[in-house]
Amino acid sequence: MKIENINKLTDKNCVTACITGRLMDNDTLEMLEDFVNDFLSKGTLNFIFHFKKVSCISSTGLNKLVQIYLKINGKKGKMAIYEPDPFVARTFEITGLGKKVGVCNTYEEALSIL
Repeated sequence: MKIENINKLTDKNCVTACITGRLMDNDTLEMLEDFVNDFLSKGTLNFIFHFKKVSCISSTGLNKLVQIYLKINGKKGKMAIYEPDPFVARTFEITGLGKKVGVCNTYEEALSIL
């Protein structure tokens, strides 16, 4: 997994990032959690993740995304995911995670829910 194209939108108190690869094991998932924790500690509350290049997500990955979502939500922030791979989008739909986290088709749609 890689975290790329990181941008800070100060007017929305938001960070955007492109996530690539597979969200499968604790080591790679801790990288995502550390990324979010670093920005939360600096006062950033909102996160938009581009998931087009996330090819697979395991139950461990789903669990970690729920933990990250709860941490962001607990600080009164929001999290959105846009352009997920069809397999990943279906996984979000089946598990119900897509109803909690804003899963969107476009960046503009993700930005509008913040």
